[in-house]
Amino acid sequence: MNTKGFVKLPRSLLDWHWYGDLNTRSLYLHLLLTAAWEDTRFMNREIKRGQCCVTLKELAASNHQSIQQVRTALSHLVLTNEITVEPTTKYSIITLTQYDMYSQFNKPPNTRTAGEQQEIQHEIPTKSNKPTIIEEKKKIRKEEEDNALRRLLDSVVSEYNSICTSFAAVSGELTYQQAQLIRQAEKELHGVTFRDYFTRAENSDFLAGRTGKFKASFEWLIRPENIAKVLTGKYDNSYSAPAQQPEKKERDYNAPLW
Repeated sequence: MNTKGFVKLPRSLLDWHWYGDLNTRSLYLHLLLTAAWEDTRFMNREIKRGQCCVTLKELAASNHQSIQQVRTALSHLVLTNEITVEPTTKYSIITLTQYDMYSQFNKPPNTRTAGEQQEIQHEIPTKSNKPTIIEEKKKIRKEEEDNALRRLLDSVVSEYNSICTSFAAVSGELTYQQAQLIRQAEKELHGVTFRDYFTRAENSDFLAGRTGKFKASFEWLIRPENIAKVLTGKYDNSYSAPAQQPEKKERDYNAPLW
């Protein structure tokens, strides 16, 4: 028999409609005290918290009642939805519908009767599945942002494929990393359009691989660190590196003046 945990009985139980029926009251209290206080298993069957796995014979013996008296008491409790009974070939599983009202295992205190609890539940408005105005605005904003990003990605890929014919074309869906690089590249261009940027890359013999030394790819072009190099003209055909200034020798103040 389960003897762990405890149940709390409110004085309002005195007003319970079956309190004056000794057999029904006795049986209900017995079920409260013997119900599983946590999920368990019995004969390879899962028994949930608030359930009992018993036979009529066992209930009759434990409560000093006849089997007929147990049947009547159970029918009373079923009638008022205090319990539900699931019969099997060897035993019955009885579920106490209001078990959490009496058991305080990891539950907030609640000493209301079944009738009071049902009235309160009717008073509490159910949460509507309809989204709030704020949720609706967030949803619309998210859709607008997703659509704007999709237009940007499609436009960048289309312009790259049509302008950078010397480079490997982009086909299929962009990866998440490529999409993020494009978003960042838009900021790094500082007002320069992707069309002008890709045109500059296509006109570069070095970037287009016409010098045979290197050939850029789409992902290389949209990386922020490479965008800055391309925009400075470093890879333009007419680019010449700034002449290095001759190193200025430090005067030796100890040397003779003549």
